[in-house]
Amino acid sequence: MGIRGRKTSAIVLASLAALSRSTWGQPTPDRLDLLLAQNLSEAATLHSPLVGDWSGMHPGERVDAPSVSGDRPELEKIFEGRWCIRSTASIDLGDGHPVQRIALFYPPNIEGVYGQPVPPLPVESGAALRNHGCRLARILYLFDSMESAAPLADSIAKRMRGYVGIETAPDGWKTRFWSGPAHSMILLHVAEPESHGQPKHAGPPVVLEEAFDDGYLPIPKVDTKELNPRSGAPWLAGRAAKLAGLPLGPTVDMLALLEPRPGEAMDKPPFYCGRTLVPVLRQWGILAAALPPERQAAALVLEDRVANLISGCSEYATNLDFPSEDARASEVASLRTHLHAMGIETNTSARYGYEYYAGNLLKRAQSLTPSGPAAELVEAAQLEPGCGVSPDADADCTEFERQAERFLALYGKSDWAATVHLLLAQAYAIDAVQQAEEDQYPNPGPATLLKNAQEHYRAWLATGASDHARRLVWDEIWALQAGLRPQLLLPYWMQ
Repeated sequence: MGIRGRKTSAIVLASLAALSRSTWGQPTPDRLDLLLAQNLSEAATLHSPLVGDWSGMHPGERVDAPSVSGDRPELEKIFEGRWCIRSTASIDLGDGHPVQRIALFYPPNIEGVYGQPVPPLPVESGAALRNHGCRLARILYLFDSMESAAPLADSIAKRMRGYVGIETAPDGWKTRFWSGPAHSMILLHVAEPESHGQPKHAGPPVVLEEAFDDGYLPIPKVDTKELNPRSGAPWLAGRAAKLAGLPLGPTVDMLALLEPRPGEAMDKPPFYCGRTLVPVLRQWGILAAALPPERQAAALVLEDRVANLISGCSEYATNLDFPSEDARASEVASLRTHLHAMGIETNTSARYGYEYYAGNLLKRAQSLTPSGPAAELVEAAQLEPGCGVSPDADADCTEFERQAERFLALYGKSDWAATVHLLLAQAYAIDAVQQAEEDQYPNPGPATLLKNAQEHYRAWLATGASDHARRLVWDEIWALQAGLRPQLLLPYWMQ
């Protein structure tokens, strides 16, 4: 749902001020009407103020700075996003149920701005940049401890004007929203009760939101589908095939195995590696063994690409029809024997039980060629997966960072340099977030790691890329420079 604009409708304000005193029940009606009328009217006159402007009008509020740590309530993640500054006030309604007003200031967002050049990055950093560059874009009113959320929400909704629509989000909130002039929005969020009548989320069951957007509202979570670090880099398998220089027939057979297999998993024919992959790999290995070291190293890189398909072999599938479990085990054992005979090592997933390629071919390739195009290819292949990270355990990106920095020192003009810069920025951000969530952490600390991430984002900007990708990275550099938590390229469970 798009949220644009910066002023609240005068009709809406008048409607809120005229709310019936009998429908609210718990709060003192006069104070509640006054709260809505005064606060919304005030916000409607503002033009994306800085925090200093807001604090001058609202002295004594609690002002919070951002944290790199992601340890915060789920309600904050849902409604607040990645802010620069948060100013909070508790407003007494005279009934023992204060309303919490949260004014949120955000960094500029140029991701959706087109037709204009990407602006220069700021010189300021930290608190100075937040105070001078972040602007008010959202105000939340949290109505807590109400006996019933639905009557309160209905009382507000009946008196609003400019109705746009209603939606139920998958996170358990129902949102009604109204438009004002210049596409401003007022949103009313109500926690959806579960079957036992309690809200799905702990915290205030009713949230009234004012949203003003002059290019400062936060963008949604961004993943690698929108910014793929590997986009624009040469195809490793194709480059390896070219450097290996083996006959066309075996080369095409190898590359054909890497061809995408579109369609749903259940609709695809079984992929029995013992019948399809093993014969092709065996022929390739025999031919590669006769090559000089540099070409053999390139051939091993292509073999490595194909070996990564092993985890998808149908021999490991428990849902396919085998005559018996013993027959399936026999197929798996036979496949393992063939792979090991070709020098392809495998490991077994402790969690899921299937076998997967252990990655040893790249180590063999590296030993064959200490320098030159094939050595560059081998190191690019080693770095291509990035820092391995899983929702089940923390990642240690230190070794990846060391290898990637070495690659850039040796091959700074490489066709893969831009990809490595982004993968390094991602690795440093992952390490920074993980360290920030610990009570103690080794050197370098989160601040240094985030500075490293910024440097590699900046280096990537200098390499040139699509306008949309440049804007995403510009936004991220600005946020990191201001001391905000990383977001771009972080896995979804860390955002």
